[in-house]
Amino acid sequence: MSPSSSARRRPLLAFIGIMVFTILVADTFWLMNQRTFLVDRQMEDIRDDIDLLGEVTTDALLRREYASAKKAMENWARRHNEIILARAVAPNGFVFAEFQRETPPSSGHITQSKAFKFGGRDLVTIEVSQHTLDVDQHWAKLIWQNIIFSLIAAAILTMILWKTLQRTAFAPMEKLLAKVQGLNANLEERVRQRTSDLAAANEALLREVEERKTAVDDARVAELAARQEKARTDTILAAIGDGVSIQDRDYRVIYQNPAHIAMAGNHQGRFCYAAYEGRQSVCEGCPIALTFTDGKVHVVERSVEREEGLMRYEISTSPVHDDQGRIVAGIEMVRDITERRRAQDIIRSVEEGTAYATGPEFFRQLVRNLASALRYKYAFVGELLPDGSRVRVHAIWGGNDFMENFEFDLKGTPCYEIMLSAAPCVVAANVQARFPEDLHLSTLGAQSYLGLPLLSPQGRVVGVLAVLDVHPVTEDEGPLSILRIFASRAVSELARQSVEAERLKLEEQLVQAQKMESVGRLAGGVAHDFNNLLSTIIGYGELALSRVEEENPARQPLGYILEAGKRAADLTGQLLAFSRRQILEVRPLDLRNVAQGLSKMLERMIGEDVKLFLRFGEDLRVVSADRAQMEQILMNLAVNARDAMPEGGRLTVEVRNIDLDARFSKAHEGLSPGPYVMMVVTDSGTGLTPEVQARIFEPFFTTKEVGKGTGLGLSTVYGIVRQHKGCITVESEPGLGTTFRVYLPAAIEAVQPAERKESTSIPKGGETLLVVDDEATIRNLVSDCLSPLGYRVLMARSGQEALTLAESLSEPIGLLLADVVMPGMKGTDLAKSLKRLQPSVKVIYMSGYLDDTRLRMDVDDHRIEFIQKPITPRKLAQRVREVLDA
Repeated sequence: MSPSSSARRRPLLAFIGIMVFTILVADTFWLMNQRTFLVDRQMEDIRDDIDLLGEVTTDALLRREYASAKKAMENWARRHNEIILARAVAPNGFVFAEFQRETPPSSGHITQSKAFKFGGRDLVTIEVSQHTLDVDQHWAKLIWQNIIFSLIAAAILTMILWKTLQRTAFAPMEKLLAKVQGLNANLEERVRQRTSDLAAANEALLREVEERKTAVDDARVAELAARQEKARTDTILAAIGDGVSIQDRDYRVIYQNPAHIAMAGNHQGRFCYAAYEGRQSVCEGCPIALTFTDGKVHVVERSVEREEGLMRYEISTSPVHDDQGRIVAGIEMVRDITERRRAQDIIRSVEEGTAYATGPEFFRQLVRNLASALRYKYAFVGELLPDGSRVRVHAIWGGNDFMENFEFDLKGTPCYEIMLSAAPCVVAANVQARFPEDLHLSTLGAQSYLGLPLLSPQGRVVGVLAVLDVHPVTEDEGPLSILRIFASRAVSELARQSVEAERLKLEEQLVQAQKMESVGRLAGGVAHDFNNLLSTIIGYGELALSRVEEENPARQPLGYILEAGKRAADLTGQLLAFSRRQILEVRPLDLRNVAQGLSKMLERMIGEDVKLFLRFGEDLRVVSADRAQMEQILMNLAVNARDAMPEGGRLTVEVRNIDLDARFSKAHEGLSPGPYVMMVVTDSGTGLTPEVQARIFEPFFTTKEVGKGTGLGLSTVYGIVRQHKGCITVESEPGLGTTFRVYLPAAIEAVQPAERKESTSIPKGGETLLVVDDEATIRNLVSDCLSPLGYRVLMARSGQEALTLAESLSEPIGLLLADVVMPGMKGTDLAKSLKRLQPSVKVIYMSGYLDDTRLRMDVDDHRIEFIQKPITPRKLAQRVREVLDA
C-alpha cells in the first residue's frame, strides 16, 4: 500500500465517522421530538375528559355523595384503557375517590393533574396517570426505520463526497504538502529557540497565577458562605406566619417577608412613615423610633379599617446591633390579632349578657348575642328530649326579636345529622334543597346553616346550638370556633337546670314520702283499732245470723249490719294497702290468668256501654304477687276508667314483658334495672289535666262529687304496687283518655306452692286453746266462736297473765292465739316464753295490721301463722284446725 493511499484512507474513515455521527445526532433529536409529540397528543386526547370528570366529581362532592363520585371515576377510567391510576384528592390530602389498573410490563407512564375550585377555593384535584405502551412501541419502530435509513444515506453521501474531494482537493494538497514540509523544518528550529525563551517567562507567570487563584478561591468560599447564610435567614423569615420587616436608622424599609407584604403591600426601599401613613416625618409614638431611642423591645396595637372590616394588629419592635454594639436597624413583627380580639369581645359579651341570667332568660341572651357575633339572622338553642327523636327549642332569635319556642322532629333536619354523628353540620348554601323535609327552613327562608351538638361531660348529645341565614356563607373555621364558645355556656346551663330539676324532684319525692309515711302511720293506727271493732261487729253478726231462722224478721237487719261491716273492712283494707301494711299472700302469679279470670266481673262493673279488650304478649313472665291484691288493682283502675267514660268507650287491659334499663329505673324511685312484667290499663275517657295527674295518687284526693268517692282507690293501687316492689305511672291528656302502666318485677321461680283448700264445713276439735288479747271483746268473740266447736278455750288479757295461767295447768296447751301488739309483753315475746314451758305448743298471731317489718316478712314467707283482723267465725275455725293438724 502506497503512502498516499494510506494517508487517504485515514481521512476517509474519519469522514465516514463524522458523517454517521452527525446523522445519528440529528436522528436522535428528531426522534426525541417525535416521542414528545406522541406523548403530548396522548395527553391531549384525555385532557378534555379530565375536565368533564372534574365537573362530575365536584358536583358529587358538593352534595356529599362520595359513593357517586367514586362510581363516576371508575366508569370514566374503564373507558380509557391507557389509564393506570385516577384519583380525586381533597385540599387536606384526603383521597375520597380512586381507581387503579395494573401497569403493563415494560411500560412507562405519564401523570397530569388539574385542580377544580368552588367559591374561589380549591375543592378537589383530579390526578391521572397513563401508561405509554403504545407510544413506546410506535417510537421503537421509528428508531429502527430511522437507523436503517440513516446508514444507507450516510453510505451514499460518503461515496459521493469522497469522489468529489479526490478530484478537487487531494491532488493539489499533495503538491502543497511537499512545500509545507520544507517550511516546517525551518519553523521547528525557530520554535525550539522561542520555546527556550518562553520557558523562563512561563515559570514566573505560573507562580503569579497560582497566587491569584488561591486568593480567588478564598473570596469565592466567603461569598458562598454569605449567600448560604442569607438564604437560610430568608427562608426562616419567610416561614414565620407573622409579618416581618427590617428598617434602617433612616426608617427606610430594607426587607419584608411574604406575610408582611400580604398585610401591608410591598414597600421595600421606601420610608415607612410615607409608605404606611402618607406622612413626611416619623409618626408620633412609633414603636421602632422608641426602639432606636432606648434599644428595648416595644409592643403596641393598631386598628386598621379595611374592606373586610376593622382589622387589629399587634406590632413589636426589636433592635439590630453591629459588632460594635451600635443599633444599625430595627426589626418590626406584625401579628394579626383580629380573630383573637373578636373572640375575646364575644366572650365578654356572652359573660356580660348572661352573667345574671338563668333559665329561659339565659338562653334568650345567649342566642341574641350569638346571632350578633356571627352576623347571622337566626340563632336557636334546643334540648334533646328523652325519647331521642325530638328537640325542644328553649330560645330562638329571629333577627329583630325573639320568636315563639316550639318542638320539632329531628328526622329530615340538619340537626338530625348532628345528633347521629355528634359533630358539627355546616351547609354553606342551598340548605333547603338538601333538607326538603324540614319545613322550618322554608318558613324562615334559610339558605345556610351552621350547627353544633351540645355534649355532656360524658360525651352524650343533650341538645343543639345552631345559626341560620337567608344568604349563602363561606365555609371557614372562625364561626365554628365562636359557636363552640357559646355551646360550652349552653351545656353548662343545661347541666345546671338538670341538677336543679333533679334537686326539686328529690325534694318533691322526699316531701311526698314524708307525707305518705305520715298518712300511712295514721292509716295503720286507725286500721288496728277499727279492725278490733269490726271483728266484734262482723264476728257476732255472723254468729247471730247463723242462729236466726230464715223466717225471722231480724235476719234482714242483721244482713245489713254484716254488709256494712264488710264494707268498712274493705275500707280498712284499702287503708292498709295504701300504707303498705297489708299482709300479702305472695306466690308466683301469671297476670294473664288474673285478667282473664276477672274479665267477667270487670264487664259487669264497667257496664254495657264500655267495651273491654284484653291483650297479652308472648312467653309472659310470672310475678311474685298476692292474687287478691292484683285483682284489687284491676278493679280499682277499671272503676276509675268507667267513671271517666260516662257515655261509654273502650277499656283495654294489656300484659306484656318489658326490660327496664338503668335510665328508667333512676327516674322512678325504688326500681332496679332488669326483667319486669308491665300491665297497661287504657281508657278512652275524658282524660286528666296535668294538675290532677300530679296529685292522682294522693290519699283522699278525688275529682268526684262529695259522697261518690273516698279518694283511696288510686292511692290503694299505688300502695299495693309499691308493696310489691314495683311502680305505677300515668299518662293522660284532656279529651284523649288515660293510660296507667304498672311495672312489677319478674319472679325468679315459676312454680306455685300448694294452695290451702277452702272447706265449706266448719271443722271441730277438742284441744285446749289459750286466747290472749288486751281487748275483752276479741277474747270473748274467739271463745264464743270456738267453744261450741268442742275446744276448751282459756283466756288471758296480757302476756304475763297467760304465762301464769299456763304454769298452773296440768294438761298441755295445743294452740296459742295471741294479739301481736299488747301492753307490757308483745305476742311474739309471749310465744317464745310459752314454748320454753311447752315446746309442742303451736301459735297463731292475730292483728289488725303488722308494723313490725321482720314479723311481716316472716308472715309473707309463711314462717309463722297469722290471721288478719277483722275475724270471722268460719275463717277462724278453719285456720285453727289447719294449724293444729299441720
